[in-house]
Amino acid sequence: MNKETILSKIGKMSEKELKDLARSTSDVEILKILAVNANYEVRCTVAENKNTPVELLAVLAQDEDYSVRWAIAENRSTSTDVLAVLAKDEVYEVRTAVAANGNTSVDVLVMLATDEDYHVREAVAENKNTPANILTMLAQDKDADVRYEVTKNPNTPYKTLVMLSHNTEFWVEKNAKKLLKEHKKKEKNNIKR
Repeated sequence: MNKETILSKIGKMSEKELKDLARSTSDVEILKILAVNANYEVRCTVAENKNTPVELLAVLAQDEDYSVRWAIAENRSTSTDVLAVLAKDEVYEVRTAVAANGNTSVDVLVMLATDEDYHVREAVAENKNTPANILTMLAQDKDADVRYEVTKNPNTPYKTLVMLSHNTEFWVEKNAKKLLKEHKKKEKNNIKR
């Protein structure tokens, strides 16, 4: 189907057809039309599309439906400026998606590391761009899930892993000890070379 035919049929398409179109098109004009669709699921699908222009993602980041903002926060094409705005969203799922996004700036990750919701702090601990000093801070988080994610981040400092290897939560302690063993093996291999 050519573009003119699609444009003439958009108003008559079913929700499934609209979502399929939003998922598969790279045409900016079509994406702009679908971005203002009354159905939030169609707008979400536009927000998830890797071909959606950055400018349109910025507009959708202001959508009244948090699911659309959440999808924008998860999109790898979303600009750091838009992610910084979404980092202040009232809905924790949106902030969590920002914290998990690989494009989120270090400044925003630092801010989110003190978020009131543990899901957000957990996502910060998982993010490979989180600085070592923030991982050390999160290693002392009151929530064990956050501390566990710190043990899994490859940027966690050795001393922080040592501290976590004495954690009161067995599974945090166990994973920290496992990573310390891996560190020691790598050191031995490096010495042998």
